[in-house]
Amino acid sequence: MKKIVISMQNILLSEAIAKSFYETGEFRIEQILPGKTDDTLSFCCAMQPDVLLMEVSHVEAYTLESRLKLIDDVRKNASLCKFALLCDEN
Repeated sequence: MKKIVISMQNILLSEAIAKSFYETGEFRIEQILPGKTDDTLSFCCAMQPDVLLMEVSHVEAYTLESRLKLIDDVRKNASLCKFALLCDEN
């Protein structure tokens, strides 16, 4: 079973994605609550996920720069983790 951590600002989108993955029966999904992005690194270190799925937006904790920094930090502690960034048209 693959482990996926989802960190998104949009809780409705996060829930929809989590439900879609969960219903396949092939994934264990954990969500980082909006506003709790500081917990992502420690959560990934503890869980050692296969994938970290993150939303990118204009809000400070969700900017591309902050997400890329987080990816670098997670790589140091969970080297097998893959990363996916979800961006909108803006």
